[in-house]
Amino acid sequence: MGDAKQGTSHLRSHFKSCKLRTTRDIKQSFLKTHKEGGETVVVGNYVFNQQNARDALRKMIILQEYPMSMVDHIGFKEFRDVVQPLFKVISRNTLKKDIMKDYNT
Repeated sequence: MGDAKQGTSHLRSHFKSCKLRTTRDIKQSFLKTHKEGGETVVVGNYVFNQQNARDALRKMIILQEYPMSMVDHIGFKEFRDVVQPLFKVISRNTLKKDIMKDYNT
């Protein structure tokens, strides 16, 4: 029963005994959505990857010609905390080293 009166204890019990579940981990996870043709929206698990986020930040700064000091701006830090609190911002010196690696390869 999915009745509102059943409460979370009922859901927890169902979670432990449900044979359709492949994992028994009850941790909360992030969801990722993307459009797939027309009006269809697909929902799945999202796994945060620090290196992918770091690469995207580097690419954004290069393409938009933003100053490397942008990573130290209060507004950017507030935006980062709202959008992805797991992302650990790198220093502008580390960012510079990453960019130089791109140009040297």
